[in-house]
Amino acid sequence: MSDWKGFKHRVKIDGDYHAVDNKDPASSGLISSDRVASPDETTMNFRPSGVSGDNNRHCLDVALSDGDGNGIDEQNPLPVFLTESTGDEVDEYDAGAATAEDATVYHNYTVSVGKVMKQIEAECSSTGFAVFALQVETGVGAGTFTTIMEKANSVSNPNVDFKYKKRVDAGIIVRVCKTNCDDDDTDLHSQIRGVETVAS
Repeated sequence: MSDWKGFKHRVKIDGDYHAVDNKDPASSGLISSDRVASPDETTMNFRPSGVSGDNNRHCLDVALSDGDGNGIDEQNPLPVFLTESTGDEVDEYDAGAATAEDATVYHNYTVSVGKVMKQIEAECSSTGFAVFALQVETGVGAGTFTTIMEKANSVSNPNVDFKYKKRVDAGIIVRVCKTNCDDDDTDLHSQIRGVETVAS
């Protein structure tokens, strides 16, 4: 089958080339112009290339360049700017007030319905000696927890910090476990931070 455009350029729309079944393939497709001030038909000289990928995908080749057409590499890097994370900020504080000697208290945060929590951090402190642990529930409503990290404070370092890079799914509890190791009642402070985004 053939189409005629303006009775000048014959355009073939007979599909992909095949050595046996279709030796005269379609001639219509994407064509780019040379980079000139006034592009026209005579500057339309570039056809994009591509390759067959997995899952029956056919991929066009893509190359990044700067405004002068120079490739992006170590000598000509692409500037990247960091911005605030999108999503809902989580900032939950618990005082752990007057925790008895050798007692353990828990600071729990449950990830919101339909969300996932990322960039999880916890900050903990006590005026006395204490042991803190960051834990993540093994499943929704499981009631069992995996300890990510455990840290103890000291006189010279009364604060401890945790960071967790993996995502935590909706309904799962992020927990700070706080144990008073001092010989008197003391406050065990903790703050859980992170970003909740819509689950995908």
